[in-house]
Amino acid sequence: MLFTKLLRAKKSFTKPNGDKIIDLVSSTFDFNKAPSRVDGFVLVNDFEAMRPDLISNRLYGKTEYYESLLKYNAVSNPFSIFPGQILITPQFKALDDMIVPPADIVEKGKPKTTSNEDKLIAAKTVKDKKRLDSLKNKTKEIVPPNVNTQGNKNVKVRDGKVIFGEDVTQVNKDNCPVPISRARLVQQLTKANLF
Repeated sequence: MLFTKLLRAKKSFTKPNGDKIIDLVSSTFDFNKAPSRVDGFVLVNDFEAMRPDLISNRLYGKTEYYESLLKYNAVSNPFSIFPGQILITPQFKALDDMIVPPADIVEKGKPKTTSNEDKLIAAKTVKDKKRLDSLKNKTKEIVPPNVNTQGNKNVKVRDGKVIFGEDVTQVNKDNCPVPISRARLVQQLTKANLF
């Protein structure tokens, strides 16, 4: 396995059973830090086809820049590199500057220290403030739809199977025993001065 600067920048976390896992999901490459000018180009040789490590070694004297070079050139499959292809080649210092540590994600192996409610964007209008105040009276924690409330997990495991869909929802089905029509929903929101 080729170790790259991007792979070394990844964080690892320990599962409750003691297994160490490298976080391959969080990004460690920031295109916003790319240089404003291009330093050069390289023509892929016949023996460098499908071998970005050889291209990195030819350009920078090290194979560890191959993954950054691919990301910089928007190449996701290293086996798609063909002879005669032209790649943009920034200086290795520019590639180093684009490698950043990944953001900390609380749900990955660390205990939660604060409420997920702090991820919610503050209300910008009076109408939004009223909506948030109304929600605060009905629930213990307000979070966007893609953020879990305190103590909830993303998936459920039952009998060794991962359950997605209806069993994962945080909606209390007892509170809405029958579907509500759009007209009735608008009527209730208008009555509560939320719409």
